[in-house]
Amino acid sequence: MQLFLTQILPTVLMFGLIIFVHEFGHFIAAKLNKIKVLEFALGMGPAIFKLTRKGTKYAVRLFPIGGYVSMEGEHDDSEDKGAFNRKSVPRKASVVSAGAAMNLLLGFLIMMITVIMQPGITGRTITGFVENSQSLQAGLESGDKLEKINNFGIFTEIDVIFQMDKIRSAGKTDADITVSRNGKSVRLENVPILDDEGRNNFYLGRVPKNIINVASESLLKTVSFVRMVWLSIVDLFTGRIGVEQLSGPVGVSGAVGSAVRSNISSFLVLISLISINVGIFNMLPFPALDGGRLVFLLIESVRRKPLNPKIEAAVNGAGLVLLLVLMVIITFKDVFQLIF
Repeated sequence: MQLFLTQILPTVLMFGLIIFVHEFGHFIAAKLNKIKVLEFALGMGPAIFKLTRKGTKYAVRLFPIGGYVSMEGEHDDSEDKGAFNRKSVPRKASVVSAGAAMNLLLGFLIMMITVIMQPGITGRTITGFVENSQSLQAGLESGDKLEKINNFGIFTEIDVIFQMDKIRSAGKTDADITVSRNGKSVRLENVPILDDEGRNNFYLGRVPKNIINVASESLLKTVSFVRMVWLSIVDLFTGRIGVEQLSGPVGVSGAVGSAVRSNISSFLVLISLISINVGIFNMLPFPALDGGRLVFLLIESVRRKPLNPKIEAAVNGAGLVLLLVLMVIITFKDVFQLIF
């Protein structure tokens, strides 16, 4: 029962929220563009609840592993004036990209909630050092404001944590640091910023908590997550990280359980990160993803006519199969690591 309450149920609710927001983005954009929506469904498989209003069927389906918005003329050549295929490329593009946009908005709003919940806002200014700090001996000073770590721009504590993790993963304790000192940028090389146990050997101060700082910090942290997710995707496709480091629903469930057992703020930060992750991943130019559909719309705008629906359906079907195979592989990997 404890596993269900602290891990399984929160994971289902989290993905349900993220998927609902994503599909609601497509739904509301379709409505605003006067596109006929046939069905708005949360989940897959047989319907356990359904309601039809004004020509649209709303359904909750048995398996909480996805969702969809079905529109008239989305996959065929419909003559209906409210059909998706009868709209201009910009209107269709706005509908396709609205899901990812809503995921980013959800990530930002949840991030703002976590910033409000925190007792203070951690800034980028160094206010002290641990005893016998090697970074202090290497030239860092109290009052220095972090600008870059290993040429990676620092805007929030998330950027600091991200870089510290990369340094630990590389088996190092030092980094090149650029700080703002007395109004000037100062670069320090090979600064040992981690102790022997991999912990920071300096402290960052806090900034006043007011409306402007909360809004600014929330936006900057959202941007930090966007950048972190994007760089991780780039690292994956360039081979810097392997597929074995990816996590599917089982692996994410473990992270959710740890966050829930920690505190509500950690859980909310994880939801924000995953929502942003889903939004960015969906915009990749890969068949079956929203980004792939945008590529087809780009081709349509160049050709001045849409591609054959059968060809588009075949390409998207192949992309979906590849994504499902990848998901199965990752899930087996997560289960194997869980057991062994």
